[in-house]
Amino acid sequence: MIPGRHGSDDSDSEAATPLDDYSLGLISALELRPDARLLDISAAPVGLAAALAAKYPAARVSTADHRTLSAGCRVGTVSPNSPGRQRGRRFDLIHSRLTLGKAAARNSIVATATTMLRPGGVLMLTEPYQLDDAPDPVLGKVLAAYHDHAVRTGAALTWIRTVPSLLTRLEFTDIQVHALPIRLGGGAQDQWWGGIESAHDRLDVSPADIRDAHHMSNSPGWLDIPQILLTIIARNHQATGPCFGQSAFPR
Repeated sequence: MIPGRHGSDDSDSEAATPLDDYSLGLISALELRPDARLLDISAAPVGLAAALAAKYPAARVSTADHRTLSAGCRVGTVSPNSPGRQRGRRFDLIHSRLTLGKAAARNSIVATATTMLRPGGVLMLTEPYQLDDAPDPVLGKVLAAYHDHAVRTGAALTWIRTVPSLLTRLEFTDIQVHALPIRLGGGAQDQWWGGIESAHDRLDVSPADIRDAHHMSNSPGWLDIPQILLTIIARNHQATGPCFGQSAFPR
């Protein structure tokens, strides 16, 4: 689920979402230099490049397709003060969210991104982590069916848990973990039901199950957390870089 988008796939929307606020808040804490080189490899509609360009107008913000990522790949420049498409650039921050969990070669993409960072550069990955043990059997059945549907379509809803150990093997340091709960129910706080509704005809449950789960999630005061977004932020093995001091992270 995409917080604040309620299952929408409207990639043309420029309105900031709670997910944008969450991601930008974590990036702000890195204290990047104004002219940092930033690369977003997120797939639409969850990319952050436009929001980064707006927040850091002097930075050089680029995008690249995670499926063809390589140290010499062509990148598209978002920042108006930078030239067009270039090759072989190295970056102070590489960001991805809600993308690599759906990529078959996700670990290889992370390893490739490592080679595209400047010394001291930061990798920031955000992906969902699915939780078990729903508070009601009917709801649990629907959420399990949604999970199975996601897996059938190539998503790995627990992969992000393996990322810290992967980054350790790739000689990253200062590995940090941040979390954002994703809510089902809670009235205006709901961030999940729209996705269930849009996929209901592909879930291995009955219409009655969907109806009962929806009734429960709409009950006044009812709230569940079926998923959390985990963000892993890590700096590569070089101690410092042109955009950071001795530590990229607040203590």
